[in-house]
Amino acid sequence: MSGNANSGRKKKTMTSANAHRRLQQLLPKAIEVIGETSQGVNVDRLKYESSIEIKNSVLGKPKQQTDINLEGGELLGSGVVVALFEAMQARRLELEEVKLLEESNEHRTEEKNYQREGEALQR
Repeated sequence: MSGNANSGRKKKTMTSANAHRRLQQLLPKAIEVIGETSQGVNVDRLKYESSIEIKNSVLGKPKQQTDINLEGGELLGSGVVVALFEAMQARRLELEEVKLLEESNEHRTEEKNYQREGEALQR
């Protein structure tokens, strides 16, 4: 078989914008089906689920509500903040100690270098 691989009938592709436009056109019917289902008029589950998907695609999916039951509230309020600040303070003190040790070691190293230089000059 010979010839140009790109010749012939072009395949039709639906762009995202075209798909969204088509879903928007289907939205009024989808809303109608959802309403019928809530009133008990429509019993076709596939039609209902399809309508929900069309609505979610066009309008966006609603945010899910969640109920949270928290126990130990004394730890959640200011207790957490206090514990966080205490941990930060402890870490800051640790870092300051490390920095002081490093500076002390640097100072000792400099003193030793000066002593060696002085001894070398005396020789």
